[in-house]
Amino acid sequence: MTRDYKNRTSLNKSSVSDKKTGISIWKWMLAGLIVMSFIGVLLWLKSRVDHPEKQPVQPQTKKEAFKYEFYNVLPEREMIIPEYQIETRKRLERQAAAKSKGASQQAGQQYLIQAGAFKSYREADKRKAQLILIGQNAYIEKAIMDEKTWHRVKLGPFSSLNQADQVRQRLNGEQIQSVIMKQK
Repeated sequence: MTRDYKNRTSLNKSSVSDKKTGISIWKWMLAGLIVMSFIGVLLWLKSRVDHPEKQPVQPQTKKEAFKYEFYNVLPEREMIIPEYQIETRKRLERQAAAKSKGASQQAGQQYLIQAGAFKSYREADKRKAQLILIGQNAYIEKAIMDEKTWHRVKLGPFSSLNQADQVRQRLNGEQIQSVIMKQK
């Protein structure tokens, strides 16, 4: 007697459905390995942040220690007056003038305005021409710092801080940034 194996669905369907919907053991192992690797990397990074490797501190030479110090970059004969001190110094200058009736000048104290510092002479000359067009007498001063040549555009000297500040305000109105310097 022959049997009909065509209608036997229980054996065929279960083996086929497991293969379609089931995830193989290799895929589970790979996913686990990736997650464990990720956690390991996070723990390693955390340990490096908590305990950074201490590198020995190398002593700086005198040249390196003062390489970028602001007051050492300027020549010894000039000092920039900060913006917030200009009004205070003008007031003190007026008070000294009122006390001494015209002898407000301290011995040899003069002020300069620096209207730019450029690496190329051509740019400095353009700024000088701008200043001449607005009626200011400007000159270019060459300065060498850290083996680099700078061309500074300056105005002055002015005998009082009030005069220098009036010129600086006019330059600011012309969109030219500038600083007032006290000449020693």
